[in-house]
Amino acid sequence: DSAGRGIAVSSSGGKGGSISGGVIQTISSHGGTGGRAGNIQVTISGRSNGQLSSITTTANEGHALHLRSQGGDGGEINGTSWFNGADGGSGGNGGHVSATLSNVRIQTSGDKAGAVIAESNGGKGFWGGGSALAKGGKAGSGGDGGTVTVRLEENTHIRTQGNDAIAVQAVSRGGGGSNGGKGGFIYSPGGDGSSGGVGGEVHLLSSAQIETLGKDSYGVYAASLGGAAGDGGKGGGIVGVGGHGGANSRSSKVELKQSSVGSVVTKGEASHGLFAESIGGDGGTYNSSAKAAMGGDSHSNSPNAHGGALSVVNLGHVRVEGKAAKGILAQSVGGGGGNGGSSAGLIAIGGDGHSSGNGSTVLVENRGIVSTKGSQGHGIHAQSIGGGGGSAATTLALGIGVNIAIGGKGATAGNGGDANVLLGKSSLITTEGADANAVVAQSIGGGGGDGGETVSVGFLDVLTKSLGGSGGAAGNGGRVQ
Repeated sequence: DSAGRGIAVSSSGGKGGSISGGVIQTISSHGGTGGRAGNIQVTISGRSNGQLSSITTTANEGHALHLRSQGGDGGEINGTSWFNGADGGSGGNGGHVSATLSNVRIQTSGDKAGAVIAESNGGKGFWGGGSALAKGGKAGSGGDGGTVTVRLEENTHIRTQGNDAIAVQAVSRGGGGSNGGKGGFIYSPGGDGSSGGVGGEVHLLSSAQIETLGKDSYGVYAASLGGAAGDGGKGGGIVGVGGHGGANSRSSKVELKQSSVGSVVTKGEASHGLFAESIGGDGGTYNSSAKAAMGGDSHSNSPNAHGGALSVVNLGHVRVEGKAAKGILAQSVGGGGGNGGSSAGLIAIGGDGHSSGNGSTVLVENRGIVSTKGSQGHGIHAQSIGGGGGSAATTLALGIGVNIAIGGKGATAGNGGDANVLLGKSSLITTEGADANAVVAQSIGGGGGDGGETVSVGFLDVLTKSLGGSGGAAGNGGRVQ
């Protein structure tokens, strides 16, 4: 096509309708929800005169096969309302994407030119509208990514030559949330930020022969990624209450399997052979500033914003050559907690940080051959990491007479999940290079959030108090075996 791609198949939801600011917005005033994208199903299989079918591209970013289901973005809010701000539109969901390939040869030579790209993306939410006098509008939430399934059967040969050219990529992404609208002058709660969308499940089975030559060019990449949340709107004026930061979102299960006839060879720096990850989205921030101001509370806690479970099975052959190139990398990471918002006023109370998600169970099973050549090139690296707890932000009390500043609390971090590596009797792992271990398995708890800093400055001092917030507890590590 005009972008230099070989075959491109897409389905996109329409963008939600927009709304303009007015004198008064009702509670039902909001931008339209983005449309849901359709499902995509593609099968490529065939020979001609005994020869494999072929797809070849030479352009940078010229993917050979690109399948994309994209949810529509939420409707816009145009202008500022006098009273309540309008709510932003939510993003639409991505559809399911499925691809089956056999009897085909695929080659790309440009940078950032993937051979097989299959993705489902949720649409982005739009920010909340601002208010001149009263409450800001709530932001629209991100749409969810759909399930992505890729099957590479025998007699499938894939090769990329450029840098940042992933051979096979299957990804489901939740759409990002957005920020709440700014509050007005009199009583001015900021609008709430919105949550990100959920990353959908990903399943990838390969019996193909795969090779990459450039740096940062993974052989096979499978991922579920939760969308990041938006920040709460800023409160201001005489009495200001910041909007809640959006809750962070979870990611889903990822399964990656290479059969006994499959092989992956990479020859570039940081070009992993089999790479699977599931990562929850980060939380949003709560904001406030006014003469009397209060920061965030626990409404943006995200106890379910966990990284999804991972399963990676290798029965075939993986060989990587290059610095920091890992044979098999599998990681589940919990979403980070949102930060408490700063506040400023005569009496200012800082927002608490918000809790984060846990890493989930990671299982890597190897019954095949894995070899690496290069420093820091681990044969198998399996890790589950809890998200870091959100930190409380700075609080400033400034005025004449009475000034009180109270810092918020840092939040508890997420726990690391179990990290399991199973080596069968037929397993063989060799490494060549400094700091290159055959197997690294780790479970890491997230760091606790910092307590809020406080500053209180008074003129004609009657009462000046400044109380710092407490730090949050760190997360626990899980079982490693």
